[in-house]
Amino acid sequence: MLAFEYLENGDTTLVAKVLNAIPATFTLSNTQEQVYYDYLDYFGVLTSLKTEGKSILELSSYQITVLQNLSATGGEPVSSYARNILLANQLMKYYEPILIPDMSNPAPSKPNVKPDQITPDEYFRIYPNPAKHYAIVEYRLKDYQNSSDQVIFVITNQEGKVMEKVQVQKQQDQFVLNTTSYVTGNYVCTLVIGGNILQSQKFVIIR
Repeated sequence: MLAFEYLENGDTTLVAKVLNAIPATFTLSNTQEQVYYDYLDYFGVLTSLKTEGKSILELSSYQITVLQNLSATGGEPVSSYARNILLANQLMKYYEPILIPDMSNPAPSKPNVKPDQITPDEYFRIYPNPAKHYAIVEYRLKDYQNSSDQVIFVITNQEGKVMEKVQVQKQQDQFVLNTTSYVTGNYVCTLVIGGNILQSQKFVIIR
């Protein structure tokens, strides 16, 4: 989490320092050691993008290969992180599992965490909800195809504090929210275009 914070602030030197200190500070099991090396590969991609001033939608062929390997064979949560960047780049298809209730021991059924499509009366959706380490925001701006207004997604916590702002350029796309630094609780994602609020949606972070 500390490495993610330094990366968000653009300090790739401290990112490397934190990661390199882990084996000297902690005794890792074989499983933990493998996840640690997965993190090194994952942060290698992220720090390279940050240094080059690129977004996760501007991957090189090598970075795509690294993320594909992490998605297929990496430990959690790194595997999920890598998979969601690939999803954002439309390089793979993935559907969250739907939990089917055990009818022999009835319990409240859970809704599909990924709706089939954005409904006509909404501009975006968030899934999975509840979320753990990540959430995907998928949007379609419909009537704003020729608008020059600034389009921003604002994430706030239950106290109304702004956690982050994400500006988008495309009329239809999706992006990944890294929620590893979010504490458990309720959050709101708000779509603001040209200073006007078009839609807000609540989502929950669990651990």
